[in-house]
Amino acid sequence: MTAARANRPADGAPVRFTPRQLAAAKAARAYVATVAWQCGADPAVVQENAFAEAIEWLSLLIGGHVSLAAGDGLLEIAVTAVDPRIMASAEIVLGPGGWEVQEHTDTVVVLAEIVAAGLVAGGPGSIITRHRITDGRQTVRGWRLTADGPVPLPEGEVFNACCTDVLTGEPVPPEPGVSYEAGFVVVLRED
Repeated sequence: MTAARANRPADGAPVRFTPRQLAAAKAARAYVATVAWQCGADPAVVQENAFAEAIEWLSLLIGGHVSLAAGDGLLEIAVTAVDPRIMASAEIVLGPGGWEVQEHTDTVVVLAEIVAAGLVAGGPGSIITRHRITDGRQTVRGWRLTADGPVPLPEGEVFNACCTDVLTGEPVPPEPGVSYEAGFVVVLRED
């Protein structure tokens, strides 16, 4: 994971999360602390471990997009966990050499807080990515969050998730020029 910029839109300005997204990250932290407390575990230790694992999963997913893309582009990531209101989305710029993770930037921290809650909860939760490559191609992929990490969604589930009206449940037409593909398998390194 090198080069490029993380957490910056094209103009270089810092990512600005909405108050709702920041509240979602706070709710995710509170959820993890509550589960730890209910299990008799130290909430700080559980939060630290879940957060570190979430950072690693996000790094692997972003790195996987770099490997598949063979080009610069923009990666949009949307995550939800536990409750549909606990969600956030952000963009990461991918460059020719990959991307650079800065664990304390707003982008990675807010997304990781929500992924951590999904890992602790074991579901429901999801990660949906949209990779916009500079040549105009767009690919959408998805994963289900489980206690063991993100599990790739098959192509049909990704399509259904993106082409269904959330309020009515009715199908909506797919976006022109967008490819809906299965998520890829990611595996944590064993230390």
